[in-house]
Amino acid sequence: PSTSLDNNQNNDDLDEIIYSPKSGAASPVLSPLHIERQPSNVPSTDESFNFDQQLTTPMTISSSESNSDIVAIDHPEGELQALVAKSTTYQEPEPTEQMKNSIDGSYDVLDINSQNRRFKLPFEIRIMQPILRFLQLLCENHNPEFQNYLRLQDNNKTNYNLVCETLKFLDAICGSQTGLLGLLGNYINEDNVELINQALNTITEYCQGPCRDNQDAIVNHESNGIDIIIAIVLNDITPLNQKNYDLVLELKDNASKLLLAVMESRDDSTNAERILRNIVPVSQLLDVGCEIYVRGKQQEMEEKSGQEAENDEAVHDEDANENSDNVAQTVGHNMYILAYQLARHNRELEILMKHRTLNDEALSYYHKHTAEIEIIRHDRSIEPIVFPVPQLCEFLTVEKKQKVFLTCEQDEQGSKVKDFFEKFPEIFEEMKWQRKLRHQPTLYWFSSHMSLWSDISFNFAVLINILVAVFYPFNKGLKDLDPRASATIWSALLVTLIAILMKPNVTSMRMFFVAGILRSIYSVGLGPTLWLMGAIQVLNKGVFLVSFMGNNGTFSKSRYENVTNFELVYHVGYLLLCVLGLCVHEFFYSLLLLDVVYREDTLWNVIQCVVRNAKSVILTAVFAVIIIYLFAICGYLFIQDDFLMEVNTKTLGIAHENDTNFL
Repeated sequence: PSTSLDNNQNNDDLDEIIYSPKSGAASPVLSPLHIERQPSNVPSTDESFNFDQQLTTPMTISSSESNSDIVAIDHPEGELQALVAKSTTYQEPEPTEQMKNSIDGSYDVLDINSQNRRFKLPFEIRIMQPILRFLQLLCENHNPEFQNYLRLQDNNKTNYNLVCETLKFLDAICGSQTGLLGLLGNYINEDNVELINQALNTITEYCQGPCRDNQDAIVNHESNGIDIIIAIVLNDITPLNQKNYDLVLELKDNASKLLLAVMESRDDSTNAERILRNIVPVSQLLDVGCEIYVRGKQQEMEEKSGQEAENDEAVHDEDANENSDNVAQTVGHNMYILAYQLARHNRELEILMKHRTLNDEALSYYHKHTAEIEIIRHDRSIEPIVFPVPQLCEFLTVEKKQKVFLTCEQDEQGSKVKDFFEKFPEIFEEMKWQRKLRHQPTLYWFSSHMSLWSDISFNFAVLINILVAVFYPFNKGLKDLDPRASATIWSALLVTLIAILMKPNVTSMRMFFVAGILRSIYSVGLGPTLWLMGAIQVLNKGVFLVSFMGNNGTFSKSRYENVTNFELVYHVGYLLLCVLGLCVHEFFYSLLLLDVVYREDTLWNVIQCVVRNAKSVILTAVFAVIIIYLFAICGYLFIQDDFLMEVNTKTLGIAHENDTNFL
């Protein structure tokens, strides 16, 4: 007799149900055409399922353990009766060790991250990831030929617009066909998030350069795929947001970069207005950026507190410092730059950003770490470029900025960019060292006042040389100071001291030191005063040398790098001259005045102009010597008679007569 099982569960008619006799359970297989639909209600292999039916006559449906492909139906002998399925509960047996090993060891060769996990996406969908990666690499480095070719093939009978097809694929896998953009969490999960990220990166590469035709094709496509990209930026992708927040940040980061690529180098406001049409209200974009910043700040504080609890020294670890930039803050910064670009085309958003920047911590942080430059395109048009300033750049010292600005050499085209990039590794290493220096407060305090120690050193060198020039030799003695001059010096000391206490400035400090030196000369003598100034000069230069070494990371460099460092050798030589002037002779102080060449960039550039062409000057001098030598040989051989002169010599008699008259 035939039997029929009436299943009370309403399975989706678009889902294919495969009954596996070995596992004893039903497993749903989603069709690739409907991958965005919700999964069927059929229980998975991890669960038990029931068939609840009414039973008139007890019948048993049993499965043989020896051969699971054969199903035996037991019924009493005699009169045949209607067979009705009995309500049974099936529990999946534990897989054998061999099955476990076979499952754990299987992986897809197309996905390097596929080991030790089973896929829920069909192979036809997963294979799109390496294909999209290949298309991205074709357009890498802003390749306009491939960017246009993927959109339009002029030489083919049939044209395949892969740019729009990629957008449609992204639109379908994110489930926008349902029309509910706020329910992205139902379609974006841990299984397909890598594929979605790859699709976003590929479409971004289609536009960058920029490729204006691809930008227009993406924005104006009939599928409105740009809406799903905006929805990824603005909406919470729950429950993925709760399970793995880093994946959500990566999605939002790639989506915001794609929107920026769509507006890249656009003079018109067409694409920006199309994006703004889906951001209602306009403050929603700022709210998302601020929320990401706050959440990233909380995670950073939790990580730091956990590190301090485990090990107090972990906070100062080098690797931790190098990765101190918060990922959430970086993603939020991209949101801010997107809002900044959109604000150029929306007055309401521009006013809102200016108002909230003053009161919001996140927007203030983003505004502080955002910079803008202008570049000149090939068509001589000026384009503003907005970019985030890394947090590491906060540790670049003012002295280093000034030095790079004044010492970068220009090339033949008058540009300093080439020399700047050659100096970048040195600048980067110094910034990393300055970040480490913050954990050494004493050394950081000395290093942060390096310019002050340099000014004091130069001023003392000038004063010492004035004393040497005016009063040398020192054994002549000094006249007694007039009482009125003494009163004037004391008054100057008092006035300058009050000025320093009320409003410190460089001029009042210099006048105070000059008055103090004059008073010391006539009170304790010239020799002791000069010796005291020399000792202060040596001490100050030593402090400057420590601050210089702290600023430049001398302690973390190799011995060879320190020996070949011109600035370090120069300052060490300066310190030796100060010691020689103090201990050997006062005339060594005169060499300290040459520091004016190193301090003044104008004089230093003059010296550099001469030194840079030193080889040409030397060769010119050698050539001149050769020409003079050849001319001398020719003159000696051919015109030597012209150089003979008759000279009248005095006789000895006249000389003797003069000597007699003298006696």
